Amino acid sequence: MPYVLSVYMVRGFLGEDAEEEAVGYRVGILGAGFCLAQTFTSLPLGLLSDRIGRKPIMVMGNISCAVGVVMFGLSRNLSQALFTRLAMGATNGIIGAEKAYIGDNMSREDQAEAMSLISLTWGVGSLVGPLLGGALSGLIFESRPFLLPCLVASGISVVSVVSTMVCLEEAPVNNRAPLYKAPATASHAEDETAPLKGGAHGGDALGDAVLDPMDPMDPMDPMDPRAARQVAMLKKNSDIMLADRVNEIGISAFEMESGGEARVRPAEWWRDQSVILALMGYTGTAFAYISLDELVPLFASATMEDGGLQYTPQMLAGPLAFSGLVLILWMLGGYTWLQNKVGTRRTCMIGLWMTTVIVLLFPLASVVPSQTLGAVIFWAAMGLKSISGSNAFTSCLVLVNLAAPKESLGSVNGAGQTLASGVRALGPWLGGILWSLSLVTFNSLGIPAGHQWVPFALPINSQAAASTSTAGLPSRTEVTDVVGPKARDYMCM
Repeated sequence: MPYVLSVYMVRGFLGEDAEEEAVGYRVGILGAGFCLAQTFTSLPLGLLSDRIGRKPIMVMGNISCAVGVVMFGLSRNLSQALFTRLAMGATNGIIGAEKAYIGDNMSREDQAEAMSLISLTWGVGSLVGPLLGGALSGLIFESRPFLLPCLVASGISVVSVVSTMVCLEEAPVNNRAPLYKAPATASHAEDETAPLKGGAHGGDALGDAVLDPMDPMDPMDPMDPRAARQVAMLKKNSDIMLADRVNEIGISAFEMESGGEARVRPAEWWRDQSVILALMGYTGTAFAYISLDELVPLFASATMEDGGLQYTPQMLAGPLAFSGLVLILWMLGGYTWLQNKVGTRRTCMIGLWMTTVIVLLFPLASVVPSQTLGAVIFWAAMGLKSISGSNAFTSCLVLVNLAAPKESLGSVNGAGQTLASGVRALGPWLGGILWSLSLVTFNSLGIPAGHQWVPFALPINSQAAASTSTAGLPSRTEVTDVVGPKARDYMCM
């Protein structure tokens, strides 16, 4: 909702006679503030979640949203609004912690469906947010026309704080999970089989047993002494092999603690090509859609003389709500169907390829001869944007989790949020600048129309880069079956 309100808030700050290029610059700066702050705090918050757990990071982020959005609605000028957005972004690590939580608690097969729930809730927000923003703006508080929708949004964040604290069970901190407990002495190793000794006559239960050579061994039968001997020998041999491996690679790979217990250190995920490619794909996707999310309100609210549609907040609320509704319907059945058919990586590629065609529909809506036809094209573009975005984003979230080492999920998702926040800060800023520069350049050259096509080249180029990175991912990051009992359990919570 703040992204939608920002355009009209800046127009209110500058007055009715503000030039379009001045609006574009300032909307870009305000839109970039939240993500710019996240760029510097997402990785530290991800590392912190690996140490203290995911839940505290989620609670802190929701509290910052509850307080920050009210301050945003109370802003009297651009400086106050920008400061509020910077503070909100700096303390918000919710998305990274949520993705890591899913990776902690769900299997590879179930993560896609769980990630689709994140996109589904995003769709609900995309449906409700614009409706609230458009319907409640200016309803009361005449001097603060955007305060009422911000108060409602704050109340939703308060509900999230309470539900997270009360209902969410903390995930285990994976990089503290024990890996190996070394036998201190040879006699200690012998003790591993002690429960198997001391039969009814005080002898070795395995050695003294009378065995029928015609009776086949059942390795799953705990009462079969031969199966027990095999289990004991396998365990002893695995201890010896792991101890040799520790000595071979050096103790620096492990954190040794008292009692001979070794715990694995976080893997050097930044050297893993799969992780880097997944993060690059996620970053490119984020850049494409955040720049598009910035350009659409600018384009829709601009006058027809400046290449826009001249929509008011109330008029824009309809297409935005329709976009959210399409996203919800698609995530309830369409995404799962497509992902089962072609796999996660190909679903992501389909979403990215769709983006090029969809982006071109937006400026097309302003040049067709009929306003009714233009409105139909604009609404269709908003709906298709939801489908392509959910395919690309949801799949990117899954691919990052599948490529990441289990013990470094928080760090990898924190790095992903850092990169995504960086381009999300850059995207609105570049989108606003390109909108303003194209308008000024076309006017100075005496070109009467067509500047609105130029800024939309930004998301097209970004999706091309994201497609290239995603196509290079190895097959081990692929998952085709997303339906599992654990995912269904989460959907019923």
